[in-house]
Amino acid sequence: MPPKMAFSMRIAIDPTTYRLMRDVSAGIRVLQTRDGVDLSESLILERARNIVMGLLGNYRIEEIDREQTRADDEATEAVEVHAAIG
Repeated sequence: MPPKMAFSMRIAIDPTTYRLMRDVSAGIRVLQTRDGVDLSESLILERARNIVMGLLGNYRIEEIDREQTRADDEATEAVEVHAAIG
């Protein structure tokens, strides 16, 4: 039997899909704070993924303001990196 080999794979995610996942996940998290629904992070991400895949499978979704969302993403990424470092 061959030895198990560890490897990592990085998959590129479409920016629109990433933003949809982020926004839908944030919406689901509102249920925790506003309604007191107990959901684990993995369950939130699973539900968000199902919702986003359903939307993308049934609708053509285009960003309204691509330049603004890029600027927002860069600002969010800078904050996330700063939080991870500090």
